[in-house]
Amino acid sequence: SPITLVRDVQIAPGAELLIEPGVEIRLDPGVSIYVDAGRLLAVGLADRPIRFIGASGMRWSGIFCRPNSFVFLEHVEVRGGGIGGSVMALEQSELVIRASRFNDNGGAIVLTNTRLDLRDSEIAGNDLPFGASLEADYSRGNFITMVGNRIGGNRLTPGAPQVRITHQSSFD
Repeated sequence: SPITLVRDVQIAPGAELLIEPGVEIRLDPGVSIYVDAGRLLAVGLADRPIRFIGASGMRWSGIFCRPNSFVFLEHVEVRGGGIGGSVMALEQSELVIRASRFNDNGGAIVLTNTRLDLRDSEIAGNDLPFGASLEADYSRGNFITMVGNRIGGNRLTPGAPQVRITHQSSFD
């Protein structure tokens, strides 16, 4: 550590990437991490967090997940990402975030039909070009758990909420 990513990284279907406490991952401008039906486990400690940060003054892209992916972030700092308006985007997957911080990013956390467990974390001080800082959209049933979080102080477009949860089901 630090580890510098100079090009996109893909976690293949069925594969698992475990990042250990204290590791700092620096991402070059525009670089992304893609989880393609795999597992990303970033498990830091309070005194040794894991950091995903930009390698330079320019923004890196984000962490993006295809269906059936699993992401677990504990004691993680995410900073300097979101070049395309989303610092994280997951579809039909599962996201667990505990005791983590998303600061100084240029994009939101966007979830589509994704189970979310967000606890004791912070999403603050981000510049968001559109939408909410945390946006979850569902077309069928799912679960969201949010406990003890601080979501605010993000620079949003006028009228945008800090958190938006929508349900698009034609059955309910």
